[in-house]
Amino acid sequence: MSKRTSLFRFTLIVLLAGAGLVLTRALLPSGASADWNQGLAAYERGDYATALRAWQPLAERGIAMAQHNLGLMYREAKGVSKDDKTAAEWYQRAAEQGYADAQNNLGTMYHAGEGVSQDYKTAMQWFRRAAEQGQADARNSLGAMYAQGQGVSQDYKAAAQWYRRAAEQGYANAQSNLGALYYAGRGVPQDDKIALQWFRRAAEQGLAIAQSSLGLMHATGKGVPQDYVHAHMWADIAASGGDKNAVALLNLIKEEMTPSQITKAQKLARDCVRKAYKDC
Repeated sequence: MSKRTSLFRFTLIVLLAGAGLVLTRALLPSGASADWNQGLAAYERGDYATALRAWQPLAERGIAMAQHNLGLMYREAKGVSKDDKTAAEWYQRAAEQGYADAQNNLGTMYHAGEGVSQDYKTAMQWFRRAAEQGQADARNSLGAMYAQGQGVSQDYKAAAQWYRRAAEQGYANAQSNLGALYYAGRGVPQDDKIALQWFRRAAEQGLAIAQSSLGLMHATGKGVPQDYVHAHMWADIAASGGDKNAVALLNLIKEEMTPSQITKAQKLARDCVRKAYKDC
């Protein structure tokens, strides 16, 4: 097994996530609650056209929460045809008012070049503004951009700092990314046990790439005694969750196991899923 593990690498999650629909009404000005609630009720029952009609006037009045939600609806083609340019315009209006979720989503669009010209430096600026308000998606995204050297000089130490801030908020992608840095010794001292701890925290939230990483560490005996049964268990769960590396890893692990061990591992995987990945 040790000769083959070079086929597998822990992958930093650089897919940048956008914030979802805003549901709260705590920041609404007086007189806007009725329209907001009407839009929210319509959205939750899948009547996106009615939600759009309720929120559009609020957005045009300058209410950042509504502007953000319109951006999301244009981005996801809910109640309207998909229009990334219009989505970016609504996000921009909310972002300029300091609305963190919109700042993060606008950063995501600049990073991908969707609705706007791709511009890593501008993406970094918006991510930073959101991250400084405590937005976990943006903190993870800043970490990824430092790790990849996008819009900034590559800096694993800075990447680790931003990943840690998001990871401590419970953000699974950042937990997995921080684990990858500890495993590789990039920006932090190399430490398999700490890597394992962060991978486990992400895996318990159902993140497939972290589950795959746990499988590999059990298979290679890094940070934990070598255990092919639990390696198979985690790789099996990760493969079912769509992680492609886990499928290849699972096939290699099987070559080291007896049929009875495989049967035991498959049962453990079913039990682990039933327990929502806790205490596995």
